[in-house]
Amino acid sequence: MSFATFTPEGEGGLSVLSMRLVLPARGAWWGALEIDATSSEAPAEGARAELAFAGRVLSGYVRRAREWHGRTRIFFEAGANGMRASISPLQLESALVRVVARQIVTSAGEVVAGTAESPTDVLGNYHRASREKAGVALSHVLATIGLTWRFTDAGEVWWGVDTWEEVEAPGTDEIEPFGEHAETEVHTPDSAPFEPGQSYGGRQIERVTYTLSEDAPLDALLSFVRDGGDGLRGALSRAVRAVVPELPYLGRYPARVVRQVDDGRVELVPDDGAMVAGSPPIPVLYGLPGASCEVPEGARVGMVHEAADARRPRAMGWEQGTPASVIQLRTLERITLGTGLAQVGGAGATVELSGGGAAVTRVGDIASYLVWDPTAMTLYVASSLTSPYVPIATNPNTPNPPPTGTPGTPIILGAGSEKVSSG
Repeated sequence: MSFATFTPEGEGGLSVLSMRLVLPARGAWWGALEIDATSSEAPAEGARAELAFAGRVLSGYVRRAREWHGRTRIFFEAGANGMRASISPLQLESALVRVVARQIVTSAGEVVAGTAESPTDVLGNYHRASREKAGVALSHVLATIGLTWRFTDAGEVWWGVDTWEEVEAPGTDEIEPFGEHAETEVHTPDSAPFEPGQSYGGRQIERVTYTLSEDAPLDALLSFVRDGGDGLRGALSRAVRAVVPELPYLGRYPARVVRQVDDGRVELVPDDGAMVAGSPPIPVLYGLPGASCEVPEGARVGMVHEAADARRPRAMGWEQGTPASVIQLRTLERITLGTGLAQVGGAGATVELSGGGAAVTRVGDIASYLVWDPTAMTLYVASSLTSPYVPIATNPNTPNPPPTGTPGTPIILGAGSEKVSSG
């Protein structure tokens, strides 16, 4: 029997064969699941569903579903849309933070958790001149008073202050610690008690990643806060972040591509769960005018924010070894290669110049075959031994041409460019 079950709304449960579920300190939780279902049995994209494992039930929606070798891979995300919905411009004077936050959440089609009412009775002015993603807007509003937000298991939006209460985790084993303020792996065979905002062994949990596979039981990877916790350094860090909410958007966040749309933009999931999980399709900064590429799902790239603005994410800096399906370079005039040797493709590769069309013949290739008929004083030519011979020099008394396949004299190219060669 499967340790986890995935149940689309109104349908029967499906066994989960493998799972990677990420619970971040801020934003939507998400999971990459592999379920025992064919394409006809798999839920449709956008369908509401529940994920049950180790006594927990998480409610969300199917963002993406792809069949793979008789199974289905699903990207499952919290709530109705993971706070990805774009919301209209907002201008409020002397409004309570909780009123603004509630309006953002409900405008996105999400539900506010019952525990998300306090401490947000603070007045402020809020101006947003353009449409933006609901998750980004909510982060901006709550950061002004030092609050965080995330989704609950029920798929509802909670906001507040993390209390860092010590979690009780009987029956679990810490099997691989990675340092006091880094990460630790915990074996959790019968329960899943860990949440961001808790403490474990005196360390504050910032992100929880549950993993499950056909060959291994349920484990949890706990990522801890790195700012020194409740000490002076931690207090100073929180104060700086409250005054400078742009601070988290100054860095580069490693991420993976989950989708590329037709215009070349990419949708990313950053490794760091502190960032809002997932992104709308965002532009790619190639660093070279006219350059673009197509990349497969799983390609590795960095996510940055122009001018430290959370509303302007960009993809930049492909990681070494990341493959590209197609690379394009468009110029108005020409491309100059200042190199001693320019190689294109490997053995068996196809190279097209100026859109392809006519084939290119190399030095040493047979260009055609000639047959001379001395009786009729006629010269015949064929492009190959499987092509018919045609006369190219004749007299009025030309008889029928030689049969196709007649071994004529091959014409071999003996000279060519010294700068261009092909395999």
